[in-house]
Amino acid sequence: MTFWAAAATSGPALGPLVSGFSVPPENWRWSLWEILWVSGPVFLLLFFCLPQTSTPNILPRRARRLRNLTGNPRLRSQSEVVQSKLTVREVANDAVWKPMQILIQDPAIMFAAVCTSLVYGIYYSFFEVFPLVYIGLYHLNFGQMGLAFLSIAVATALAIITYFSYFYFILEPNIKANGFGPPEQRLLSALYGSFLLPTGLFLFGGTANGHIHWIVSVVCIGVYAFGVFIVLQCIFLYVP
Repeated sequence: MTFWAAAATSGPALGPLVSGFSVPPENWRWSLWEILWVSGPVFLLLFFCLPQTSTPNILPRRARRLRNLTGNPRLRSQSEVVQSKLTVREVANDAVWKPMQILIQDPAIMFAAVCTSLVYGIYYSFFEVFPLVYIGLYHLNFGQMGLAFLSIAVATALAIITYFSYFYFILEPNIKANGFGPPEQRLLSALYGSFLLPTGLFLFGGTANGHIHWIVSVVCIGVYAFGVFIVLQCIFLYVP
């Protein structure tokens, strides 16, 4: 879960780093080819090597093999029986209305969704803000501007080290001594991480001008990214 949260936090920031150097001398199509070069091998690896873990998918396959071996067409899994009785209206209800119902009726899910969307919304605004700041104010080129996104990856790596230290030296001994507490206990570290979000943005807004060295604003973005990882990691552990 930690590495998934790290990829969700620092992954989008690595795109401008590569395309900033390849697109200006070539053309905009190179950015799409780079996505294909990276995602293609990963897709093939997952498609052929990742095992299936979904019970509604595994059991019908086993039932199909049993029908082929025994010749008995009555051997069916529970998911096959349920799916054979589903109507279009029920499928649409589960796909469209059920998620909205959970979102509205469960305050915890609503809190997690609103918080995650707010954090990600601000995070993705950097793709519009960075050109205005580092090209418009500091007169960097596209490649140099892309290097500013490395602060997010560096901050994520530091946040991983910090969270692992918190987990192994504080949270895990507490669980061994007192047992699993309420689910909200997993959000304690997010209280500290949440203060880093407005702090990083406030400092970035105050230091992103031509009279202060560009590295200061880059560090401030790292402060925000550090808090983003901590908050998202706690939410991902709390919701399940």
